[in-house]
Amino acid sequence: MIDRTPTARTLALAAIAGLAAWAGCKRGGDHHAATPAGDAALAAAAGDAGATVADGDAPERWGGRIQVPPEVPLEFELRLRCGPPPSAVLAIPAQQLAPTPVVDVTCTAEEIKFVLALPGMSDEAKARFELERAADGTAHGVLHQLGRDLRVDMRRLADGEEIGAAPARPQNPKPPFPYVDRAASYASADGTTLAGTLSVPPGGGRHPAVVLITGTGTQDRDETLFGHKPFWVLADHLARAGVAVLRVDDRGAGGSGGDTGSVGLGPKVEDVVAGMAWLATQPDIDPARIGLVGHSEGGVIAPMVAARAAPGAPPVAFMVLWGAPGVPGTEIAAHQVELLGTAAGMAGPALAARVASTRRLNQLAVDGADEPTLRAALNEELDRLAALSGETLDDASRAREIAASLPPLLAEASRSFLGTDPAPYLREVRCPVLALWGSLDLQVDPDQNQGPLRAALADDADVTTEVLPGLNHLLQPAQRGTIDEYATIETTMAPAALDRITGWVRAHAGVAAP
Repeated sequence: MIDRTPTARTLALAAIAGLAAWAGCKRGGDHHAATPAGDAALAAAAGDAGATVADGDAPERWGGRIQVPPEVPLEFELRLRCGPPPSAVLAIPAQQLAPTPVVDVTCTAEEIKFVLALPGMSDEAKARFELERAADGTAHGVLHQLGRDLRVDMRRLADGEEIGAAPARPQNPKPPFPYVDRAASYASADGTTLAGTLSVPPGGGRHPAVVLITGTGTQDRDETLFGHKPFWVLADHLARAGVAVLRVDDRGAGGSGGDTGSVGLGPKVEDVVAGMAWLATQPDIDPARIGLVGHSEGGVIAPMVAARAAPGAPPVAFMVLWGAPGVPGTEIAAHQVELLGTAAGMAGPALAARVASTRRLNQLAVDGADEPTLRAALNEELDRLAALSGETLDDASRAREIAASLPPLLAEASRSFLGTDPAPYLREVRCPVLALWGSLDLQVDPDQNQGPLRAALADDADVTTEVLPGLNHLLQPAQRGTIDEYATIETTMAPAALDRITGWVRAHAGVAAP
């Protein structure tokens, strides 16, 4: 559940994660900075937003690496024009930072300096690069941010040369597979076509199955994020253990029709119900043993499905909730801002003001405020935050803030999640439940959510809630739990978490031990 709430850009302050707006982080896939976009951004940085880079005035292209503890390289591309005046744009594909102008650029024969300062960043959160140039076409130095000094190395790129390969993802499944993958396609209640993959274990007879339910945003069937494919990794693990898995592209992703952003939780519930109904028609699936695994927002959708009496669809046999909310969406969003802001070095009145701003704007969205009302409220909040910080917000920065913050406030997907309290649905659940969080989850805090979720499920005797130590919202082994770590951690999903989910599902689905 990456924050898609207002002031997302002003609060994207975590070290290096401050280089990527939260509102874009959940789209997943492989994001690369295209040359035209970089050139246009560079022209804008040089003061001519409509200009293009002429053949004879091409910028220097540099590939760089930031050594992020624990010694994981984060690659970036810098396009530098030495001027006068000097200007540059920075792109970090692994962080999904599109070509973005930097400020305070120095470009001499001896040094290169620049600052990445996204709108609303505190002075400490700004990323300050200071490098010394060498005669061999390299530059070496330090990134200063939030009291940390990270090593940075850069080198001039040859024509046509791209920065290095994507980070290693060693858990991505590799053939040969002991199970069979086959295409899945069916229609939801409103006629929207959904497409996915069904992984079926070897052997005859009818197998138990699970439907994987993604988190916020438009996700593909693998829930791809920064090259990680957690749903593929989990599906592979379950299928090898004798459990069939259906993973499906969200509306508007991959082979599915429709648009995720334009629908609330209701249609998403119907999409899962349709998937269960389709599974029940498959000759190698046992309709009495179909369960759900919901991640993040999917952990709200799963109880909604279980609480819904769906004609023609099998009942939910068991349920795994992974990083799931136990309190209303507005509370999740506000607390997420507080935790991520704290991790980014914010404190005191500045952080309290941003949390309060998030609450006010989100409540307007839940109440159905129209665009003019929200635009006016955004301007008021920006003025309030600027006055508190003592900074002046120029017209261009204000426009960028509003352009980034307004669409989520107006989107039905955001409004629906923010306005939903999972407790009434959890109280209707009558199947076995395993609920897991990582102790370092800063997006759906276990301290905020475990107790309320467990209390709402109190009528069900077969309920297990656990907090797994040292894991983040994706159940990766982490150091801080911040969004910036997602891209730099090679592990997609901690083996202990995979084993816990798979072992519990096997036990509750009646799969014999190997």
